[in-house]
Amino acid sequence: PEEEGPGTPCDTNPPERPLVIFCTKCNAIFGDTASFVCTHAEMKTITIKAAQMVVVDHDKPNTSHKGVTSGSTFYDARCESCGLCVGKVFHTTTRNLDLLRDAFTFDSKAIRRWVRIPSFTCLFFSRLWVASETRCDWISATS
Repeated sequence: PEEEGPGTPCDTNPPERPLVIFCTKCNAIFGDTASFVCTHAEMKTITIKAAQMVVVDHDKPNTSHKGVTSGSTFYDARCESCGLCVGKVFHTTTRNLDLLRDAFTFDSKAIRRWVRIPSFTCLFFSRLWVASETRCDWISATS
């Protein structure tokens, strides 16, 4: 199913096989599609609910004034290892981007090719970051 609204919709169809998301600069692993939310073709992004090795700049909100994200407020998300800006965590969105809110939206140019892994190893992280409205918290991947 796809989210309705103006512009290109978010595609909520998960990849056929689990994928791992890496930093293009330092190969830090951010997460996998066990917490998949959606992809967005026009934005060239993949969004997941939980991530690790990501620092969110909550002190520096940005508001987009053009394109499909116009009117949305977001925080930059940076690789904890190398500092590369790898995506955004949206705080407010237009209705057609509601799925992106409070999740990690990674820019396809900032992440390494999504590497396929066998289904049984999909959830191999012991701790994951989960975006919340005010901060990122550690949660156990087994809970």
